[in-house]
Amino acid sequence: MGSGAAYVYPSSVSVAMTPPEQPVAPTPDPVAIQPARLAKDDAERLLRDLADLKAKKLITEADYRERSQVILEDVTAARLGLPLSR
Repeated sequence: MGSGAAYVYPSSVSVAMTPPEQPVAPTPDPVAIQPARLAKDDAERLLRDLADLKAKKLITEADYRERSQVILEDVTAARLGLPLSR
């Protein structure tokens, strides 16, 4: 049955409560601060994907025109070093 050894449990336990350490604010990553640049390959892929959506009638002609215009503006802005329109 039992081992015969007796274990005596303590009648009380002491716990010290201390305030948590103040979190250190993370240093922002300089790369994350820079606006994303739309590469030519990315723009071409986005325009192809957009044309596929239009061909499948998943977006309207107006949506296609609006979204493709934004992509083209972003490519132009990237070439000129301007912020993206989004």
